[in-house]
Amino acid sequence: MMLQQRKSSLQVDLLRRFKGDVYLKYATDNTDESEVLYSVRLSVPIPLGASIRDDAEHLPARIAEELLTTDELLSFLKG
Repeated sequence: MMLQQRKSSLQVDLLRRFKGDVYLKYATDNTDESEVLYSVRLSVPIPLGASIRDDAEHLPARIAEELLTTDELLSFLKG
């Protein structure tokens, strides 16, 4: 539970610190349709080992709504 909270906190920090470089998008690859998820996306993909990443994993909408103001959420959301 603590690791999940820490991950969410880091994702929100990433969004706040790097406005324009990071944004939220509705996750369309969600296999668990019982919960709405956002994908934390990077505007410019970065190399990570042998792969290239364009996201910073999923953030549950309920957590995003707890940690972000409504204005922040709307400003980070694209697509």
